[in-house]
Amino acid sequence: MIKTISTTNNIMGSKTRILVYAGLALLSIYFTYDLPGSLNFALNFGAGTDETKISLLYSFYAIPNIVLPYFFSYLASCSKHGLLCLLSVFVLLGQLTFTLGIYLNQFSIMLIGRMLLGIGGESYSVAQNKIIMEEFKINELTGIMAFYNSCGKIGTILTFLLTPVIASYFGALAASGFALVLVFFGCFSSYNSYASYKKIGLVPSPTECPSIDAEDVVDENVAMVQWRSPGRGASGWVCWPFKLLVFICFIFGCVWSPFYNIAPMMFHKRYKMGINTSSYTVGIIEGISLGILFAVSPVVGKIGNKLNLVVLGCLILIIAHLDIVLCSVNPLRAILLLGIASPLISFYWSCLPRLVPENKLSSAFAILFCATNLAFVISPLCVAFLSIKNTTYLLVEIYLIILSCMSLIALLILLFFNGKYDLKLNDVIG
Repeated sequence: MIKTISTTNNIMGSKTRILVYAGLALLSIYFTYDLPGSLNFALNFGAGTDETKISLLYSFYAIPNIVLPYFFSYLASCSKHGLLCLLSVFVLLGQLTFTLGIYLNQFSIMLIGRMLLGIGGESYSVAQNKIIMEEFKINELTGIMAFYNSCGKIGTILTFLLTPVIASYFGALAASGFALVLVFFGCFSSYNSYASYKKIGLVPSPTECPSIDAEDVVDENVAMVQWRSPGRGASGWVCWPFKLLVFICFIFGCVWSPFYNIAPMMFHKRYKMGINTSSYTVGIIEGISLGILFAVSPVVGKIGNKLNLVVLGCLILIIAHLDIVLCSVNPLRAILLLGIASPLISFYWSCLPRLVPENKLSSAFAILFCATNLAFVISPLCVAFLSIKNTTYLLVEIYLIILSCMSLIALLILLFFNGKYDLKLNDVIG
């Protein structure tokens, strides 16, 4: 009995340690993801081309991930921990190539580096989400996912706070080199995670890799039909509420990704901020977001109301962008509102377990990641085009407000589905 308790404690301690390793790896990935946005002035693309080239750097990161996360979500079932190590290597190679592009002043090499970085970065998030969902209880997921996602936000905060300073004193190459060192430690964390899982015997053998045959498909379809009661909407998992959530995910991706791309330049031009100060504003927004996420997540885990909070966050997002349009003197109110909106909106991810059966959860997460990355490809290019047409970013803000209003309409429709089909999207997951 004592030995069993000791073994259980060792496994729980190992899981906690593995979660920390995963968080450190995600921090390094998020740090490198937002590197072009924080380096925008230091990269010295030339007058009139900054927005377009920075948008291309973000779009090339996302292009492979329109389909790859769904593909890797299946591979994660075969060798999930080994896959994480492989994807971390892709991130390391991508950042190394991007740094080489800065050194040689070759934009095409930078683009190749961003694409390699994207292959590893987003698919890592999908695979790691799958592992977290499998290894932790469903009533723990809200807090666990909050911690994991917070590590990513810390990476974004550090990017916009540290990178401009390093670039100011030592140049863009040094800032990218610093990110490369951080990614190396993230890759090392992934290896430690794999080693820890292997030590406690949670790494499956190759023979445990799932295969697909006719019998499995029949059983799976029966499980999907049985999962929903007649009053809960469509009998299959690809139901209208899930499709609507994918659309909401896509629209929010269209709003957030380009804003962070051009935010430092917009604050610099629109509010006459200094170069470093304009980058700090994004770090401040993420810092506010992180604090609210830590404060709100435990409450949501106990009382629910996730979908209501997403609707509230969307309303605050619209008000924030309206404030940027109407007030060109002081951005503090808009910064505060954006920091509040971001964590509230992020709770739409935790609505997913209510919309799909448990055996399809990882595939559903992969679909959301694919939708997000499709937005990350399209929207930055649209914003780059609009920013060239209007250098005050007024057209960009109007574009973001329209998208935010579309998100709000979609959320209200989802609220209607929630009431009609008793989807329990506002209930506590237990």
